[in-house]
Amino acid sequence: LICNVCCALYAFFASQINCFLGVVPGDIYTDLQNAKVIDDPLYGDNHLYLRWVAAENWTYSRNFELNKAFLEHKNIKLLLRGVDTVASIVVNGVEVLRTSNQFVEYFVDVKSALREKNTIEARFTSPVTYAKQMSEEYKLVPYIIREAFYSGSIGFPHLSVSAIFSLQCYYGFQKAYGHDVPPVCPPSIFNGECHPSFIRKGQYSFSWDWGPSIPTVGLWKPLEIVAFDDYYVDDFTWTTERTKDSWKIHGDMRVFAGEKPADVNARVIIKKLNIDQQLTAHVDGGNVAVHVPFEVSIPRKDVKLWWPSGDGKQKLYKIAVIANNREIAHKIGFRHVKLVQDFVDEKDKNRGRHFYIEVNDRPVFLKGSNWIPASMFLARNHSERVTFLLDSAAEVGMNALRVWGGGVYESNEFYEHADSAGILLWQDLMFACALYPVNKEFLDNVKMELNRQIWRLKKHPSIFLWAGNNENEVAIKSQWWYESGYDEKKQIEDYVSLYRGVAEHVVMKQDPSRPYLLSSPSNGVETEK
Repeated sequence: LICNVCCALYAFFASQINCFLGVVPGDIYTDLQNAKVIDDPLYGDNHLYLRWVAAENWTYSRNFELNKAFLEHKNIKLLLRGVDTVASIVVNGVEVLRTSNQFVEYFVDVKSALREKNTIEARFTSPVTYAKQMSEEYKLVPYIIREAFYSGSIGFPHLSVSAIFSLQCYYGFQKAYGHDVPPVCPPSIFNGECHPSFIRKGQYSFSWDWGPSIPTVGLWKPLEIVAFDDYYVDDFTWTTERTKDSWKIHGDMRVFAGEKPADVNARVIIKKLNIDQQLTAHVDGGNVAVHVPFEVSIPRKDVKLWWPSGDGKQKLYKIAVIANNREIAHKIGFRHVKLVQDFVDEKDKNRGRHFYIEVNDRPVFLKGSNWIPASMFLARNHSERVTFLLDSAAEVGMNALRVWGGGVYESNEFYEHADSAGILLWQDLMFACALYPVNKEFLDNVKMELNRQIWRLKKHPSIFLWAGNNENEVAIKSQWWYESGYDEKKQIEDYVSLYRGVAEHVVMKQDPSRPYLLSSPSNGVETEK
């Protein structure tokens, strides 16, 4: 059973603001504008007078009811598809979850917190305040504690050695960084907010050269409550592999397990290819999300290929998983992609390397552009605009777009339409024009983000390449930033830790079917050396 707790009116308020009604999915600026508290943030210089919005802590809440039959199920989970960004989720006065990443879907057990009449609250922390706090802690807290501890409380005359030791224990003996992470702030002409690299949120929202600073908060994607007894199949994804005689689908079902072990039964159906395959698996329980792999093999001769626009048709087949009388359906396209980086001349390697892709063994000349978010307010319905822009790209002869790393991982609708239109996608990970923290908390957050996003997106034939970031490699080598105590050697070490040690590892484990580049632009395999 599913209870939708989105697509309805939520009360929202802040410390100095009366209570108004807002919409979920949504964002604080849109709700304030609809309530006539503020004017259009994109008109003239209005955004300069609205910085107080991002500095406030906002709370969204609503009441909802559940019947006894729903509550009697053994397991009940709250699924939040997108929270922007730092929030405490409270159900009937009980904090059930803390969020800190706009790009993560969160799942949490709420059975013990629910009753027939309920209140859910999303208590948002100011993204600007949070980013500043994380930056200060990264730079100063472990550094100051270390210096005080090893120099006999210099600078902390009011603290005993034991008190300083207690502080060190509280912060987990973190590595002392003692430096800012550049760029600390955007250029002053942007009128933006500082420390965007310390919050996992679309960086453009803190300002860019093409847009103002509008650091939204809100429940920007749907949320729902699901109730089940043994297990619940939430979604599935896959990669495709071409072999000599067949196409293999390497599938993966995301299953919410209950406390007790259970046997999962499902069917995979591709009607147009005469596939109707029974799946069975045993899950151990533990009240967690588990992944159930499956494989389907189809003779190559039976499959019509997916081609980019201008090279052929975009053949897509409906693929469905049926479990517990519930069907989850997507579309699958079969194509093989390869990034060619061979030497132009094996006898004269100074001439450099090729850099092009092959789709289904055919070289493809990429003709395209850069895709930034279609709006500063992503929760608004932009279906027509996104469709128009993608169709327009195809109509003028483009066959590729790069999803830019300073924005967001795009909506399911975006990728589905790119699949249908034959638009190849160079997919950046969401890092851009900045260096980033490398403390454990941050890297763990990134790992969760990448695992969720690569899992979600890898089924799309339009995506042909993953790139670790936007322009960060060239930024270091061109010495865009000077930061005392943080020289180029150390910047490179941290860069490698994030984009090779974490990002490349997660991406290639989730999706070995596509190439991964450390950066966009990149020197390709020469960078790898």
